[in-house]
Amino acid sequence: MPALVGEWIKEPPSKNNPYLKTEMEEEPEDMVSEASTNHYQYDPAVVTRWLEMFSDPKSNKEEYDQYGAWSKYSFKMVPISEIEKKPIWSQKKYDINLEKMKNGTPLEPIKLTDNIDGKKLVITDGIHRVAASETLGYTHIPAIVTEWIQTPPPK
Repeated sequence: MPALVGEWIKEPPSKNNPYLKTEMEEEPEDMVSEASTNHYQYDPAVVTRWLEMFSDPKSNKEEYDQYGAWSKYSFKMVPISEIEKKPIWSQKKYDINLEKMKNGTPLEPIKLTDNIDGKKLVITDGIHRVAASETLGYTHIPAIVTEWIQTPPPK
């Protein structure tokens, strides 16, 4: 059975490069091992579980009724330049993430939320992964993005 593959990328996705994906897609088995050795990866199973867990129409309606907005979650490859940077708070955690990226160990996507002023995305989880990615020269990073929608949710 084909595996789901996702990569940390140094360049924006290209239609001509089958290894650079902006969404989770099934890849033939022979491409998985090659991609695994050439790119830093996230764990697509984590993305799938996370999105399934927070995609409940009933809770969206309850959230809207209570707060006047509901949260829509999506997986994206986000340019690091669109993220509001925060300083790392643990050198050890940064070093561990940097080493994992260098070794090709799959990491969870970072979590971002949209900013009320419409400017840069705010990190809710992943400060050290963003910093390590910048150190390694990456321009994009896999992320679960929370968008606050102020119209009623779909039924």
